[in-house]
Amino acid sequence: MDRLKLLDAFVGILADKKAKLDWLLDKFAQMDTEQAELVATVFEAWNDFLIDGCTPTDDAIIREVHAWHPEKAKFTPDRIKACIKWLKDNSFAPTGIGPKKLIVSNSK
Repeated sequence: MDRLKLLDAFVGILADKKAKLDWLLDKFAQMDTEQAELVATVFEAWNDFLIDGCTPTDDAIIREVHAWHPEKAKFTPDRIKACIKWLKDNSFAPTGIGPKKLIVSNSK
């Protein structure tokens, strides 16, 4: 199958989600690398809790982000809390679907 047919198939599968996908791509396009890293890390940390059947507090998500890698300490608790709020306010909070991404020290 050529690329154009694959693209058409992809668009057909995601047709009902196109507006949300376009919105998400636009939001990430406006972010610098560090902002995108923060959103992706917070989303995955939160999602991993949900996969495990836990509803984490903001503080638990902060600990999970920081436990993932020493470089994540650059994200202050206030920035992480603001990111959690942004995810909630934009209806982009994780739902606990998919495989776990962040393998950390089980700081839950």
